[in-house]
Formats: sequence, structure tokens, C-alpha cells
Amino acid sequence: MSHKISNSRKKLSGYEYRKRKSVKDQKFEKIKKFMSIEKYVAYKKPNEGREDFNPDASTISTTMSNKIGEPSTIFKNSCITSLQIEVDNEPVILKESNDLSEDFLQETPNLLDCGNWPIVRSSNFVDHLIKLGPFQITKEKYPEGRNGRHFSSIYYNRKLANGETFCRRWLVYSDSKNSVFCFCCLLFDNNSKSNLVSDGFKKWRHLTETLGIHENNVSHMKCYQQWVETEIRLKTGKTIDNEEIKIIEKDSLRWQNVLLRLMNITLYLAENNMAFRGSSDKLFTPQNGKFLGLIQMLAKFDPVMQKHLALAIKGDTSDHYCGKNIQNELIDLMSQKVNDKIINRVLKAVYYSIIADCTPDISRKEQLSLTIRIVYLSLDIRVEIKEYFLGFFSVSDSTGLGLTEVLIELLTKHGLKISNCRGQEYDNGSNMKGKINGVQKRILNLNPLALYVPCGNHSLNLKLCDTRWEAKISSVKAVRYQVGTCRSLSSDVHDALIALSEIEGCNPETAREAITVGEQLKDFSFLVSLIVWYDVLFQVNIVSKTLQEKDMDITQCAKLLKSCCSFLENYRKCGFKDAIIKSKNLAIELQVEPVFKPLKRIIRVKRHFDEPAQDGIYLFSPEKKLEIDFFNPLLETSLISMREKFIQLENYSEVCGFLYNVDSLQKIEEILKSCLALQSKLTVNLKSDINGILLCDELMSIKPFLSEMVKDKITPIIVLNFIKQHKMQDLYPNTWIAMRILLTIPVTVASRERSFSKMKLIKTYLRSTMSQDRLSSLGTLSIEKNIAENLDFSTLIKDFGDKKARKINLKN
Repeated sequence: MSHKISNSRKKLSGYEYRKRKSVKDQKFEKIKKFMSIEKYVAYKKPNEGREDFNPDASTISTTMSNKIGEPSTIFKNSCITSLQIEVDNEPVILKESNDLSEDFLQETPNLLDCGNWPIVRSSNFVDHLIKLGPFQITKEKYPEGRNGRHFSSIYYNRKLANGETFCRRWLVYSDSKNSVFCFCCLLFDNNSKSNLVSDGFKKWRHLTETLGIHENNVSHMKCYQQWVETEIRLKTGKTIDNEEIKIIEKDSLRWQNVLLRLMNITLYLAENNMAFRGSSDKLFTPQNGKFLGLIQMLAKFDPVMQKHLALAIKGDTSDHYCGKNIQNELIDLMSQKVNDKIINRVLKAVYYSIIADCTPDISRKEQLSLTIRIVYLSLDIRVEIKEYFLGFFSVSDSTGLGLTEVLIELLTKHGLKISNCRGQEYDNGSNMKGKINGVQKRILNLNPLALYVPCGNHSLNLKLCDTRWEAKISSVKAVRYQVGTCRSLSSDVHDALIALSEIEGCNPETAREAITVGEQLKDFSFLVSLIVWYDVLFQVNIVSKTLQEKDMDITQCAKLLKSCCSFLENYRKCGFKDAIIKSKNLAIELQVEPVFKPLKRIIRVKRHFDEPAQDGIYLFSPEKKLEIDFFNPLLETSLISMREKFIQLENYSEVCGFLYNVDSLQKIEEILKSCLALQSKLTVNLKSDINGILLCDELMSIKPFLSEMVKDKITPIIVLNFIKQHKMQDLYPNTWIAMRILLTIPVTVASRERSFSKMKLIKTYLRSTMSQDRLSSLGTLSIEKNIAENLDFSTLIKDFGDKKARKINLKN
């Protein structure tokens, strides 16, 4: 405590001493009024009646009770120097952020640390901080200074001369600045020059002395008193602007109810890929779209929307929030929330894989679809493989370099480290899979552990076709068979084409095309090619459908591709003859002669005047020509695509395939060899994700446990669930990491293909002018609707409602 003393006197007079004592007594008597605060609040025993009480997190639940404004503050003791505020008989202490819920951290990310408070603080902001109360962060080890000294949680308590210990409620530690502050002085004393207020105090050697001086300072007592008075007024609702706050809260509640309904309408339309707007953007006008139509329908039965629309029509409210702008705002708000949850899950999973590809939309803009694959470590017991859609992104440069830059930018934007990427999968385009300038090579240059696995289904998508997946085998099947009977559908198709060409007034071009196609159906060469296509695509379809499962393991994938390669090799030897036999039976039903049409004469120009002409001479028969020009190229192209994929997967399966068959592991020498090979595969700069020797020991140790508990095949997902269920991550750390990396690597880009299907439903010909942000957000809500349906928008809606309500009251 400091006083200005005149230069002529070194000692205060008796009058000045008595005057100073009188001022202290008056302030003390004023503060004593707040000592019996118990009559204003409901006292309850520690943790009594708490549904969220956890013996290991009592301090956190205490802080949460302050957060929601529960009246649990109690003042004790008889002098200002020992004044203390407790919550449920416990000091307000906040543990490290890892102990807090995600929603709480997202709601108040900067208020937990007073070092992050803005310099200019409004009265509303100060009131909010007082409602939350001071957060005393505790750590097992605080950062050390140059002299090796650091802060300690012991300083949160003050020991009196009689041995009693009380909490310094006003003392808070800033993790961002590694300093301590005075909570009340930081709020109310803007002119203070004390380090406990301005920049924070971190001279730990002198902290004890500084705290003793500060807590006996008059300015600190004054700020403490103002803090207590404000806290009481906030709890009892007797602030000066209380009436204004009541009006704002009432209007805020109305906006919350309105926005809740608008969000549900928006989410319903987005999940079902429906158009929002019509030709009109006004309420109660014809063809004003589904969004306004649902609002109008809801107003017939719901009093909240009925009142809101009545105010909007009368003009009593300037903003009714039913137009196109609020649609975009709500769509972006919800999609951002979904993306945040997805990114949080990816960050918890640590390892992830990239699934990406490009396709033009209806407006001919090149769209990049990005999907992230992880092993989801949910809060419950189950471990699941998840593939999450992150959005559509317009790209102007579809080269390997351009796409790589876009991918790296997107990963950086979401805070995903490229070093944690363990897999990448694209289609078989040269810009994607190129070994020199492709995306996969550029990503591998940044992270050699990002294993490239070409899409299995794109290898099955034969290059002679321009369609996706199995080249629409259903279309071939429709011509090959008639469902439910043995009669060929080709006859019906032929008769329908002939009838179409004979209709009076038919377009001549259409009639000519119908006749031409009808004649081709009765061509024996066409029937043979139809049989060949169906036989090949049928086998490919079986493998393709199996590979589209997101939990398909690579070992099984390699086996399926190997079996498909074997079928194609055998079919190349005898398939053409078998197809001719089947085609003869089909020709009989069509009443077609089962013979190949003779080839037209080939006119050849002789090279020299003395050489005889070769006109009309055929080297091959029509049957042989069909085999050479059609059958052989089809099978060769198929085998090349299949073998390329099979070799890549087989190489990878040889390294990590043993993890798919834990129950079949026998010889320890072979297991150790496989584990060391996997360690080498996951090593970069002499640093590996796992230790091969320890992984071998862990697999031999965990196998007996799993064999007794699991009767079926022991898969990697079963191993992970077993480890998590029994909380044995510290016992089997290498197995825990290896299995997660294994399941993170994708086999197909089926998720990306499904996202393209959604894009075609969202951005149609009539909605081709849709903005990029709206397209991406609608795609997120549609594809990740399971997450969107479980969103809790209460906090966002409340903030949005408060903002609009205050804006309207300021206008009035």
C-alpha cells in the first residue's frame, strides 16, 4: 500500500494515521455485507445432485456449473485479506484442456486463458467473464525459465499466520504467456501498472513477495469489491440494464425457435438433394420453391412460425430470414459444423488416407472430390473404418502439379499433416497415377509413407468402354436375357424396333436408325459379341461389387483379382468357341441363320506395276476375323489392367498381409521376418511408426487371448476392438499402430464415385448456376447426413439469435 507523503515530513501525523484507519474500516464494513452471501444462494453439499459427477473430474464439473450460471458461490472468513470464494466447497480450478469436452472448448476457445482476452472489453464481455468465473489452470509440470524456475499450483493457495489455508481465487495462470494475472484487476483496473495486470508476472523468484503486496493493495481491494458486487447483481438479476436484457432474451428466444425450424427445413432439403428456390423469392406467391413452401405449410400448424410470418407480412420485423441469403448462411453453418466434427475425428485417428478424383459437372467445371479414410476411434467400445467426404472443389489446372497443390492446400487448411498420410488412391488417369509427374508421385516425394494403391474397380473398368465400373452389365443383361423366362429379349427388342420404323409420321432419321439396329440384332457376329461381353462382364461384376466395400482387406482383394485373372486366361483359350455355341441357340430363337456374313471385298491398291492385284483375296474367315479384331483385344486389354492391379496389391500384401491372419501365425521366425519387413516399409529417415521386434512379441502374446475369445477368423478390426475394449493400448502399442495403418489404406475409390452421383443430383441442368460453396456444402450435408442429423445447434442458434435480437433493439 502506497501513499503520497509531503517532502517536508517523513512520518505521518496522528490525525493522518486515524484518517487512514477510518477509510480502511469503512471499506471493511462495506465488504462485510457480502460475507453472508449464503442467504442469496442455495448451498448444497459437494457434488450433490450432479448427474455429470465423476470422481476423477470433480474440478471440471465444478467449472461447468459456473459456466451455466448455477448459484454456488459462498464467501467465508472475517477479513478482507482472507476473503475467498468457493464453488461447492471447492476452489474453481480448471485442469488441462485434454480433460474438457470438445463442445466446451469450441464454445469458449479463448476465454479459458486470460492471456487471450482482447485489450478492449465491452461491459457485456466483462459480465460474461464474471459469469464464467476465473479459471485456474493446473499442470503437472509448468514451463521453466532460463534459471530453471517455474510457476507452481501451490501459489493458488494462501497460508495465514494461524495455519489456515485459503484459495487465492483472483489469481489465474495464462498458458499462452506463461504468466500469472489478477482476475479482478485485469477486468476493472485499466490504468494499473502492475505486472499482474498489464503483461503478466513471471519472475517466479519474487512471486511470493509480489502476491503478498498485491493482495493488500487498496486498488486490488477496490477491484475485488467491484467484482463481487457485479457478480451478485448478475446472479440476482438486478443489473442496471436488467430490463433491457429481459427484452433481448425474450426476443432472442423467439429467434432461436424460428431458426431451429429453418435449420430443420434446410437440413431436410439438403439431405434429400432437393431444390430450395423457385421462380419467386417472396412468401405466399406461386412457384416460390420448396423452402418457402415448407415454411408456409409449417405456419399453418405451428404458432411460432405463424407469428413470425405474420410479423414479416405486416412489416413489424425488418428481417424475416426466409430469403436466399439465410439459406446460404444456414447451409454453410451446418456444413461447417459437420466438417469440424469430421476433422476432429481425423485428428484423433492420427493416420489417414486420401481418396480423390476429378469430374466435370453440368456446367463443365472440373470438380475435385476429396474423401478422407480413417480408423475411427469412437468414444464407445467399437473401432470402425470410416470414409468422410470433405467437399467439392473447383480446379482450373487438372495436371499432376495443379491437383497436388490443391490437395496440399486443402489438407493444410484443415490442419492435417501430410506426414500422417499413409495411403492415397485415385483413378487410373495419367495425371493421377503417373510415375514421374502424377499426383501420387508428388505426394510420395513429400511423404514416402503415403502408399499409392490404384483403384481396383478402375482396373476392372475395361478400357474399351467409356462407362464407369463394370460397363453397365445390366444393359447387356437386358438384351441377353428376359427376366423370369427362358425366351430371349432380343426378339422383343427386334420386333419393337421394326414396329417403331413403320409408324406413320415417324422421323425418317429415327426410322432409319431403328431399322439399322434391328438388322444388327439378327447379325450372328453381333450375337457372338453379345455373349462374350456378358460372360466377361459377369465375372468382372462379381469382383467389382465385392471390392466396393470400405472394409475390404487387401489380401482378399488380391485373391479376388487373381481368380479373375485366371478366369480371363482360361476364357481366352476356349471362350470364343463356347460363345459361338451359345450364340447358335440364341439365333434359333431369333430365327436367324447361325452363320457369319461373308466379308465385303477389300479393294487393295498394288504397290508396283509388275505386282499382281490382291483384290478379293481374304487371309482369314469371318469367324477368325471376329476373333482377331474383337475377342483377342478385349481379353488382352482386360488381362493387362487386371494384372497391373494384381501385381501392385500382391506386393503390398506380401509386406502386411500377415496382419490379416493373426490366428494362422505359427513360426516365430517367419513372423519376425514379416514384422521387420513391415518396419522397413514404414521407415523414413531412420524413423519408423513401429518396432518390428516388439511387434512380433506382441502378436505372439495377443494370439492366445484372441483364440480363446474369438471363434471366427481374427481380423484386424477384431484385434483393434479387443485392445480398446480391454484398454491394452500401452501393452500392445505396436500392434495398435500397425493395425490402424493397415486398415487406413483404401482398396477402391467407391466413396468418391458415390460423391459424384450426389453431385449430379444436386447440380442439375436447372441448378447449374449454383455457387461453389453452396455445392460443396449441400454435398457435405447430403453425403454425411448421419453426422448432420445428430448435430446440436443450440449454441450456434443462441449466438445467432442474440446477434439478431440486439441488432433489432438497437434500431428501435
